[in-house]
Amino acid sequence: MKQLNPSLPILLLAAALAFLSDPPSSDPETVVPDPLPDLEQPLAEVRSAEDVQLLFDGKDPWVEEKISSMNLSEKVGQMISPRINAHYLSRDSDAYQEMISFIKDLRVGGITFFSGDVHELALLINDFQKHAETPLLISADFERGTAMRVRRATSFPPAMALGAAGDEHLAYRQGLATALEGRALGVHQNFAPIADINSNPDNPVINVRSFGENPEQVGILASAFLRGLHDGGMLSTGKHFPGHGDTDIDSHLSLPQITKTREQLDHTELTPFRQIIRSGVTAIMTAHIALPELTGDPQLPATHSQQILTDLLRNELGFEGLIVTDALDMYGIDHFHSREEAAIRAVEAGADLLLLPPDPHTAVDAIVSAVRLGEISENRIDQSVRRILSAKRAVGLHQQANSIDLNHIRETVGHAHHRDLAETIARRSITLVRNEKQLFPLRATAGRRILLITIRDEEDQRTAIHRYSSPHTSEPAGTYFTSRFREYHPLFEQRLLDPRSNRQEVDDLITAAKTADLILVHSYAIARSGGGDLTLPDHMEEALKQLDDLDKPLGVLSFGDPYFIRYTPDADAYLTAWSSSEVSVSAAVETIVGRNSPTGTLPITIPDIAPAGKGIHW
Repeated sequence: MKQLNPSLPILLLAAALAFLSDPPSSDPETVVPDPLPDLEQPLAEVRSAEDVQLLFDGKDPWVEEKISSMNLSEKVGQMISPRINAHYLSRDSDAYQEMISFIKDLRVGGITFFSGDVHELALLINDFQKHAETPLLISADFERGTAMRVRRATSFPPAMALGAAGDEHLAYRQGLATALEGRALGVHQNFAPIADINSNPDNPVINVRSFGENPEQVGILASAFLRGLHDGGMLSTGKHFPGHGDTDIDSHLSLPQITKTREQLDHTELTPFRQIIRSGVTAIMTAHIALPELTGDPQLPATHSQQILTDLLRNELGFEGLIVTDALDMYGIDHFHSREEAAIRAVEAGADLLLLPPDPHTAVDAIVSAVRLGEISENRIDQSVRRILSAKRAVGLHQQANSIDLNHIRETVGHAHHRDLAETIARRSITLVRNEKQLFPLRATAGRRILLITIRDEEDQRTAIHRYSSPHTSEPAGTYFTSRFREYHPLFEQRLLDPRSNRQEVDDLITAAKTADLILVHSYAIARSGGGDLTLPDHMEEALKQLDDLDKPLGVLSFGDPYFIRYTPDADAYLTAWSSSEVSVSAAVETIVGRNSPTGTLPITIPDIAPAGKGIHW
């Protein structure tokens, strides 16, 4: 078994060379900067389950010294990671004072950041680290790059776009770029990659967050992504174990159930997790889903199941890293169990880090009481704390609390190489599923009456703005597509179809469609956490059916749910761009006007429309 080098300097030379070996088309002359402090970290050497075992062996002197200095309450505090947004907070604000209390009184082990701004995130992390007796492990959801949570950082397309591109090198490079930006901001752990296989078209919460439906391909791309994270000095977190892809219920709202047998799970959901464990994933996040064939209980979430977390994940699959719960404030947990019980049962099942408990004080008190009553052994707590401290050591927190150089952020976050990489992935991912009558690329449209219809599945739906030319942070969904399309075809009519559209507006839309020479529908229907399901209101479905039934050329573009064509199954052309990020929108526009050749293939099956692997190229 190879030994990890604990004094490995973070030069990232090999990673930088790999990153630059396939440069984007713009080929910028500047080099990828080294945004990390010169701290020891062994993550770049983590490439296997054996490496993870060494990383979390708990024999490090710093780890042992720290744990021996803590009382029971302080050790339990290390297992808690509360949430906060990275917006400006005055020191006397309730949110700021509450977090300071969590840090100083509860001695929480980390913080999970959500939406915010680049410099405010770094300022808050610097501030909070100064108040922590044991350095904080800072985590965030950066599934599609740092811009998923931080404004004006680099915005990447989602995982399914990488699945459509089918290039593990691109997945590696996105992981590396994300780690470089995240570590420059002070974030140590990424709650990615997703190892779920999206085999259910009605899944309302995974969808394009997955790399696809093929278990082996998902495992390959997730492994490449996590290697990039490690080379950038960031902890990886595979999720949602044992697999959230084949559900049609959102675990943010209720408890989904998967009724597959163990044999079926072995060939589907568990396959990518086995792969990322072999590839050295450092943490795995649990799923709030019930698997009665494994547990015998249709109301028991995996997060609370010892059979799933300890017997299966730890003992059978041999995972030695951190087990992190999904958010404990989700209804899949919070609605079915008391907050005290939710925390205790997660620890009993085998979880190390409890993510976003609704009341951190209640969670700590409940676990401490359970230990004192003999329901949980203190040795069990020590095992988790050793893993958490080992993770902190792996990212250099045993040396210092990683004070962030604010001046250095501009050299890394939103770097030209990262933006060009995002554009490359977007272009490579564009997937043309159908193109009857060679509708795309669009021929000369002079004199043709074009009707452009924007579909929004939510009232006042907006998309984030990351381009520097705009002073705003968001805009109505579809605005950017319309402006980019106008550059090539300046004359067209516009209509909007959304949940608020009344009968008169729908009738007006259909009337306009009947007189058009070409109808282009661009949809922003998406799967969103807490959204419930993927269905559209009845009046929207009916309007789309009427459009589909017209004897008019109809092109449909999806900037979200790739299964959207179910509403217009007879459309002449269908293109999926996977997301409404600006790079995806630009790539789609360039494709339909003939300036980009579509090269993506479907990483999922669209029932009754197209099989996985379908993709029309020109």
